[in-house]
Amino acid sequence: MNATDLVDRAKAPTGDVGERARLAARRRDRILSVASPLGLLLAWELAAETGLIDVRFFPAPSSIISKLLEMARSGELTENVLISLQRIVLGFLLGGVPAIVIGIAMGVWRPIRAIVDPLIVATYPIPKSSLLPLILLIFGLGEMSKVMMVAIGVFYPMAINATAGVLQINQIYLDVGKSFKASPWDTFRTIALPGALAVHHDRGEARGWARPHPDRDRRDGGSEERHRLHDLERLGNLRGCENVCRAVRDRADRLCHQPHVERDRALGHPMESGRMTAVVDLAGRSQRHVKIRIKHLIKRFRSLVAIDDVSIDIEEGTFFAIVGPSGCGKTTLLRILGGLDQVTSGEVEIGDPKPGRPQYSMVFQGDSIFPWMTVWENAAYGLKMRKAPRQEIAEAVGRYLDRTGLSRFAQHYPHQLSGGMRQRVSIARAFANDPEVLLMDEPFSALDEQNRTILQQELLRIWEVDKKTVVFITHSVDEAVTLADKIMVMTASPGRAKTVIDVSLERPRNVLELRSDPRYGKIVYGIWGHLKDEVERARG
Repeated sequence: MNATDLVDRAKAPTGDVGERARLAARRRDRILSVASPLGLLLAWELAAETGLIDVRFFPAPSSIISKLLEMARSGELTENVLISLQRIVLGFLLGGVPAIVIGIAMGVWRPIRAIVDPLIVATYPIPKSSLLPLILLIFGLGEMSKVMMVAIGVFYPMAINATAGVLQINQIYLDVGKSFKASPWDTFRTIALPGALAVHHDRGEARGWARPHPDRDRRDGGSEERHRLHDLERLGNLRGCENVCRAVRDRADRLCHQPHVERDRALGHPMESGRMTAVVDLAGRSQRHVKIRIKHLIKRFRSLVAIDDVSIDIEEGTFFAIVGPSGCGKTTLLRILGGLDQVTSGEVEIGDPKPGRPQYSMVFQGDSIFPWMTVWENAAYGLKMRKAPRQEIAEAVGRYLDRTGLSRFAQHYPHQLSGGMRQRVSIARAFANDPEVLLMDEPFSALDEQNRTILQQELLRIWEVDKKTVVFITHSVDEAVTLADKIMVMTASPGRAKTVIDVSLERPRNVLELRSDPRYGKIVYGIWGHLKDEVERARG
């Protein structure tokens, strides 16, 4: 080696040295993986030849190979292999198929799990060989006894694994099926089975490794920490209260330094009670009929009161937004409207849909499209669950994939899409189902500002065509003003309807141009005047 080679080696980047070491380690591992079984066979052969082991029970590898070659030449080996495969296949059919069905049923339905699980726990530790006399007594010495031994051997692990697979399915997928009125069989066929077996392109999504919001299901404020509302607080502090109407400003000055008890008394004011309605029309326009009516709704989770005496009417064709601090019961209210939660007391009424149309569809917070389905199959899910004709499904799905800009991605799977595109699939699925009411739970909360703005504009564009009744949950006041006709402000927990505000901005709306409208800023700060105290209470 000359001096130039030494210099070049000294100049070689450390990354190259590390890569060479990794390659050498891989080669060493491959050699060991081949050498270890060969070494074992050699030791076995030497032990048999020297008499260290009894060849009647452990014949030498060389004698086993010679016997196999002899059987192969005579055709006996092929015959025996086929017989063994037949026993294995029949055993898997008799034991594996029922195990998968029972295991998935245990994962989906709690009562079945309560009945069957103790039986499996009690019998699983029993050695399978101890059952051999019983099997021989029942089935005799024929082929069936051998098949049943295989069936018993595969039943327990497959049932246990199938149950575990279902229990690991992201809960939001089961909620989607329930919201689209999937039958028990459809839930089993379209969600539980593919989710448990993870027979698709993104196993992590199906197994719940990408978790939904931790307190989405029973949100009571929990550990959730929100900051979007606080941006408005900082803006308000910078700009002062000049854009807030006098009544709101006076109320804020009056109550901002009062104890919580005094603030609670203020809730008795008509503008802040839990009995506001959204049907007042100060301009005297003709009233549309009420599509959603909530009367004295109370929802408790054990000792926690999530929603306290909320009454609200929502007219048909209204884009109705709900804002409020964390833990005030917004999502719980939407889940009650979507049939995913039950009321403790009070009434919730949604007007009967027209013949052939569903009552509502739901767009969930975060990813809720099925990873094992293509974009087209996801968008068609609601239509398939209500057994719509194929032609109607094809037309509706094609139309809304086109409106959401997803037509060329129809055969893609969710893991091949961006976060914004996946949420557009969820919106297309809800609209394609052609519901009378659309329930949307913070559908854009997980997106960056650019995608959120784009999807807000797309949602407005799609909504302008059909004018469906929409109930939209959000923590963002500016998003509520951008999208909604009316906005309900909720109090801190327990959630009450504090006030309902009309958004007097013309339609159709352009998201970016709207923000330069002075009326937009006035409405935003007006809502913040109602909301600021509630956010402080929730944080305290």
